[in-house]
Amino acid sequence: MAKKTTRKKAPRTRDIAPEQQRYRAYERAPYLDDIIAQDRAIDQFMRALASGRLHHAWLFQGPRGVGKCSTALAMARILLDPDAAPDLSGRIAVDPQSPVQHLIDACGHPDLHVITRRLAAFSRDERVRRSKQTNIPVEVVREFLLEPAARSPAMGGSGAAGKVLIVDEAHLLAREGQNAMLKTLEEPPAGTVIILVADSEARLATTILSRCQRVAFRPLDPESMHRFAQRHGIAPAEWMLRVAGGSPGELLRLHAMGADRWHADLAPMVARLVQGRSAPQFGTVCAAIIDEAAEAMVKPDPNASKRSASDEVASVLLRVLAGLVDEQSSAEARCRSAHASRLEAIADAQALLARNVQPVFVFDELAEMLITARPVPVDL
Repeated sequence: MAKKTTRKKAPRTRDIAPEQQRYRAYERAPYLDDIIAQDRAIDQFMRALASGRLHHAWLFQGPRGVGKCSTALAMARILLDPDAAPDLSGRIAVDPQSPVQHLIDACGHPDLHVITRRLAAFSRDERVRRSKQTNIPVEVVREFLLEPAARSPAMGGSGAAGKVLIVDEAHLLAREGQNAMLKTLEEPPAGTVIILVADSEARLATTILSRCQRVAFRPLDPESMHRFAQRHGIAPAEWMLRVAGGSPGELLRLHAMGADRWHADLAPMVARLVQGRSAPQFGTVCAAIIDEAAEAMVKPDPNASKRSASDEVASVLLRVLAGLVDEQSSAEARCRSAHASRLEAIADAQALLARNVQPVFVFDELAEMLITARPVPVDL
């Protein structure tokens, strides 16, 4: 249980970390009640907190968009608030009206640091500021993680943690950055909690993994996805829920990108291709979808990488196409080899795009592959 203490006044503006003044790392930090269907992950962390032996380094790992960073921010609300205490259910909770919660709501708590690749735009190193934000460079790690970790808590550190540092998309940490943070991960200053948020462990060094307590996040079940969609005012079609694959973040991304329009535009073309007929505009339409959506993503941030945005849109588009192929091929129970060939062609298109082949050429070739993967009846 976090100990009670006299509430402190909000810090002066000059006491707030520069990156918190200039850059909103999150629009609103969720509360635990906002997190859907991740009870097992939350309980693991809360048990450690209640035991009084909270580990200083954590890895929240799981598929993209299932609530990892949201949970980390919700935990930060509890860790940094000296008035956090068990509610009637026994779970540690916070008062939304407390000074600490008001600071976090305003993205102005001086002891909460959210490190993302976009912080490169605020680096004191001009070369880093001008770089495209495709990963989290070592300079960002040093400036926005290691330096804040070494400072004393601005609020006095009277909560369960004095400082909380969250590294979002930690799988994008450059190897030099991972090496630079090893000592801090192993022996951080007292009262410092570091949470790495990663879609995959594969790109994290074993030396990083060995220093972190891991918490696994899982895709949501269909009922929870419907509940999430209703909460956010979305009425998704079943195809969109299938493409989202149990990820609320992916569902929001599909909705924001206008994937329902992609689906409507591409469905008749995919139907023709699966039937063995040509769809001459398929490659051009797919390339235009990627270009328009990527342009919209990077428009608010001139330092954002359009290549990274294009890769992200293309990945989503290919999942939409795979869903369309599934829909069109559902009647081909005797022609599984053709269906598998089409899905393999979509995977090949992803690989070609990763090699920087022009999208229009990739999708023109994909169209040919969808046409030529004709049904081969199989005797049952």
